[in-house]
Amino acid sequence: MPADMPDQQVQDGEDPMDVPPPPSSGPDEDDAHGAPDPDESGSGRGAPRNAGVHPEHPVPDESPG
Repeated sequence: MPADMPDQQVQDGEDPMDVPPPPSSGPDEDDAHGAPDPDESGSGRGAPRNAGVHPEHPVPDESPG
C-alpha cells in the first residue's frame, strides 16, 4: 500500500498545480545585463567589500565562528 494519497502520487500528464516558468528571451538574458550566474565561481559582482560596519574600523582576517 502506498504511503501517499492517490492525488499526491506521480501521474501521467501535466500537473494542474505546477506553476509555469516566466517567459524569457533565452539563456543569454543574464549576459545582456552583465550579471554572472550566481552559481558561477567568482561571481562576486563587483569590488570586494569591507567586512566591517565602518570602513575605518579594522576587520579580522578570518571569521570568529
